[in-house]
Amino acid sequence: GILEPHLRYEQLTLVDEHGVVRARAGVTDEGGYGLTLLDEDGNRRAEFSLTAGDTPQLVLVDDNDRVRARVAAELTGEGGLRLYNAEGVQQASFGVDADSAAEALLNATDGNRRVRLSTELDGGPGVDLLDDAGQSRGRFSLTDQGRPALALGGGGARLLAGTSDGERPFLRLSDAEGALRAELAEDEDGSVGLELRDAGSDPMLSMLVPGQGGGAYNVHDATGRVAAAVERDEGQPRIWLQPEEDSPRIGLLTGTRNLPEFTLEYDEVTRVFVGFTEDMNARLAVQDGDGETEWEAP
Repeated sequence: GILEPHLRYEQLTLVDEHGVVRARAGVTDEGGYGLTLLDEDGNRRAEFSLTAGDTPQLVLVDDNDRVRARVAAELTGEGGLRLYNAEGVQQASFGVDADSAAEALLNATDGNRRVRLSTELDGGPGVDLLDDAGQSRGRFSLTDQGRPALALGGGGARLLAGTSDGERPFLRLSDAEGALRAELAEDEDGSVGLELRDAGSDPMLSMLVPGQGGGAYNVHDATGRVAAAVERDEGQPRIWLQPEEDSPRIGLLTGTRNLPEFTLEYDEVTRVFVGFTEDMNARLAVQDGDGETEWEAP
C-alpha cells in the first residue's frame, strides 16, 4: 500500500512574528506530554497535557509561574476544578467523585478545608463547616425526603434541628456518646413537648403544653413511666403521685373557690376525698369502685 507522508518530532515549537516562542508541544515542565502556551516574555501561562500518571489536565498559570487553576480527570473516575492563591495554596475545589457525588470545598489561606458543599447519593445537598482538622462541626442540609436539618457538634450531631414527617419542628440534644438527652418537639395536635433523658436515653422529666391550653410537668421512673406530675386541668392546677404502676394515685388540686383538695385514686376512680363543700364545710368521703360514696363526714 501507499504510506501517507507524516512528521515525527519529540517537540514542536511555535513562534510569533518576532521569533518569540509562544507555544510548545512536547514534554511539559511536570514530566507529562502536552501543549504549553507562553506569554511574550516566555513564561508559561496555560497548559493542556497528559501527566506522567496519564491524567488529562488543563492548567492556568500566573505571571509568577504559580498554578492558579487546574482542571483534571483522574484515573479513579474523579474529576474537577482546583483554584489556588498567589502563594500556590489551594483555596477552592469543585469536583465529582467516582460515584457521581458532587462536592465543593472552600479553604482557609493556609489550605485547610473550612467549608464543604456536597450532594450525597442517598440524601440531599448540604453545607458543612469544618474545623482546623477538617472535621465537620456543623451541617445544614436537606434530607432525602426534602426536609431541612441543622446538625452541630460534628459526627455525633450534639445538636440536631429539623422537621418531622408532618413538617413539625424538633430540636434534639445528644451527649458525647451519641445518646439522646433532650428533645423539644411539636406534635401533630399542635402541642409542644420537652423531654429530658438519662445517659441511657430513658425519659426522666417531661413537659407538655397542649395547643388548646392546659399542660403538664412529668417525672418518670426508671422504666420511663410517669410517676408524678404537675398538671393544669381545665384551668386548675393539680399535683399527683403514683409510686408504682398498680398503686393508688395521690392527688392534690384546687377545687371549690380555689381551696385545696386531696384525693386518693385507684383505676382512675376517686376512692378517698378530703376537701370542702360548696357551703365551705370540710368534707371527708370514702367511695367505692364506681365512685359512689360509702362513708363521709360530717
